[in-house]
Amino acid sequence: MKNSIKLILASLFFLTSFSMSAQDQSKSYWVTTDAGDQMEVNPDNWRLFENGNRAAGSLTTLYASDNGGSSGGAIYFDIVVGPSDIEVTAFDMNIRQTGSFTVDVYTLMGGYAGNETNAGAWGSAVASGSGTAMGTDSPSNATLNSSFILNANTTYGIALVLDGSHGHEYTNGTGSNQIYSNSDLTIECGTASNAPFTATIFDPRVFNGAVYYENNVFSVPVSDYAIYIGIFLMLAFTAIRFRRAFI
Repeated sequence: MKNSIKLILASLFFLTSFSMSAQDQSKSYWVTTDAGDQMEVNPDNWRLFENGNRAAGSLTTLYASDNGGSSGGAIYFDIVVGPSDIEVTAFDMNIRQTGSFTVDVYTLMGGYAGNETNAGAWGSAVASGSGTAMGTDSPSNATLNSSFILNANTTYGIALVLDGSHGHEYTNGTGSNQIYSNSDLTIECGTASNAPFTATIFDPRVFNGAVYYENNVFSVPVSDYAIYIGIFLMLAFTAIRFRRAFI
């Protein structure tokens, strides 16, 4: 009976919290199950981290630039996701200039190849980031303002577009320097352009940098209504159990 009372109180708390968070889309709540799994819940996503393991990972290409693009240009490459979803949180880049910079991140399911001049296919940026550029052949880290999830066993084109005061440094592709992989993902390089999604496309070009991510995560987009329905069903089930405890 004590467990039923606790569940009722927890359910009421979440019902009230979700009602409040409809006006604050940045608010999240963490639930830990008996199995040790952790679920992050907000009005847009439910994300489950298996066995509480929000494992951080990264994959680096190289820092050996022999070419570079104009300020405000773009670098394109693919991320091939492994057997588990990943949540991308930051990028390192090779930036010619120093000082504060910003970057916009675009994704395209299926890959970048043949789509570098098709701005409509890429749509709006999924995230932006900022940081301090460290100059040629030094990692310049950009923490994203909002992370994004890439689904397991899926190929995504990535376009990184720098602000108008900073330009990518990169490496000419040779065939043997274009693929980088670990157990979570593969980076396949790549092309570049002096203006985003605009010819001329320089091919092949190798992204100099790193992708930072968390794994052991899957995301289920849900609407506010789905959340409310789920909580209502949980309350109803708990009420039945609570009633039976007194029969």
